[in-house]
Amino acid sequence: MSTVQLSMPIGLQLEIARSGGLSNDRILEICKSKDFHALKSLNQDDEDWEMLFQFAEEHWEEFKEAVQAGYKFKFVTRNGLKHFMIHRYGLEEGKDFEFGDTYFDQVKLKPNQVVELEGMITQNWRIKRLTTENNGRQLIRIELSR
Repeated sequence: MSTVQLSMPIGLQLEIARSGGLSNDRILEICKSKDFHALKSLNQDDEDWEMLFQFAEEHWEEFKEAVQAGYKFKFVTRNGLKHFMIHRYGLEEGKDFEFGDTYFDQVKLKPNQVVELEGMITQNWRIKRLTTENNGRQLIRIELSR
């Protein structure tokens, strides 16, 4: 079975829910019942959640697989990648990475997160491993492929 591909907006909504403390099972339950109230504390517009709910309803098995087993993005914009790293890995711009027009530099991730990120972002981004810090985190640079 191949990895599910999600659009950037759907993947980001999923990561916002996760960073808000929701488990995979809870996310599936909320999306199945379209429970906007359960997501109010995450400070997102209802329209954003409606898009996620609609995708889940129309592609339930695919959505369930993405939530439970993982996914990759169909296409990743630079702002989308920035927000993904903030929500998925808890990174802070300026502290955990530098953000440029065509790159992210000095990104600090655990080795397993680097491998995961490589599998999730599309061919339009390239990861270069720079060094490993004493705490085991890797410093990487992510560049827009040309």
